[in-house]
Amino acid sequence: MANAPRLGIIAAMARAAFDKRSFNAVAMCVPGEAERAIRSLAPWATFRATPYRSVLLGEIEGDAARAVVEAWGADRSTFAHLVRLIPLERVTTFEGEDVTERLCCELESSGARLVGRTFHVRARLRGLTGKLESHAVERALGGFLLDVAVKSGGPAKVSFKDPDVVLAIEVIGRRVGYGFLDRATRAVPLVRPR
Repeated sequence: MANAPRLGIIAAMARAAFDKRSFNAVAMCVPGEAERAIRSLAPWATFRATPYRSVLLGEIEGDAARAVVEAWGADRSTFAHLVRLIPLERVTTFEGEDVTERLCCELESSGARLVGRTFHVRARLRGLTGKLESHAVERALGGFLLDVAVKSGGPAKVSFKDPDVVLAIEVIGRRVGYGFLDRATRAVPLVRPR
């Protein structure tokens, strides 16, 4: 039992180091294939394992969504060990249990991107299990984005059938990333927000 406090400190230090590393993509690999996935992606981008099973974080140079589309068109074998890949535009940290407030601050200036367009929100909340429901976050952000679109000059519309844009939200511990995924990006079969 004497080692229990020490192990807790070591785990906390590992989590703090993990939370500081940058990323602009979240990938889910075939279970048990994390090392192979990381190796096959290495010529294209830098990916690393996370404390969450089969979840990898990646750093893709430049515009992550564009890079995914281009890489998919060039060599699909690069992605052989992945089941999902979500490119992100921005990643930030949040405090407390509710990531929604932080995302509303981040997305307040995004209304113009949605004016006259259809969209919906998809969220994965790793590390917040039992504290917050993804559907609650999706509904709250959808309503918020409808309001900011109107304030930016016109209405937007929520649609779950082939929308112009899907806002993908990926929470990994105390970090949250988001990306507006258009049809061209979602045409890559791996880009499937939850």
